[in-house]
Amino acid sequence: MTTDAPRRLHVAAVAVTVTSLFAGCTARVLAPSEGDAYRDEIRTLKDANAELTSRVIELERSLALATATEGPGPSGVPDFGVAWSAAEVAKEEPRAIDLAIGWGSMVERDAALPAATLTLYVEPRDARGRFVQVSGYLDVRVVAVRDPGKGESPTLAERRFGPSALRDAWRSGMFGTHYTLTMPVDLAPYPDVQAVAVIAVLYDGPDASRLAANATLDVTAPLK
Repeated sequence: MTTDAPRRLHVAAVAVTVTSLFAGCTARVLAPSEGDAYRDEIRTLKDANAELTSRVIELERSLALATATEGPGPSGVPDFGVAWSAAEVAKEEPRAIDLAIGWGSMVERDAALPAATLTLYVEPRDARGRFVQVSGYLDVRVVAVRDPGKGESPTLAERRFGPSALRDAWRSGMFGTHYTLTMPVDLAPYPDVQAVAVIAVLYDGPDASRLAANATLDVTAPLK
């Protein structure tokens, strides 16, 4: 065995240890391998499948609405050379089929208390990836991210935002359009927590169509 062999074994052992410590909390960094091309292809296919699934969901909802509204157009709508079509209206009506937690969401520690404030940017999107307003209930849960071996990850905060709160939370500016929501997070039982997982579940519309998103956020020090 050459003198470089023990060094390579030591590096490999460290890499395995680090990977084990952070499994379930952060993404693993894989060394380049012959399988990279296949992984990239699988990722591309998954993205394409997700896009097609979103489109199918939107079309199914449009079809259901069109079927429920078949018949002559409402009185007072002139023909104007093109007949009014409930199916056409339903087909092109924007509907949320995806939910995302936007860039800039953060958890900021309180300077004096074992607590923090979650600022969450939520983006419901249609099949074209565009923001669309919704009316429904949004459930938000904040869970501590802990190292493996320290037990279960506890829930630090939970809150339901109703339709009125969502409507009031609408914001649009140079950083895009989203709902901006804030809620307190109690860190007293686990003051050493450095990151949290945020799970958001939206129940949209009268049919309570369920959309979900999640993200891992660092718990940051208060701004000075």
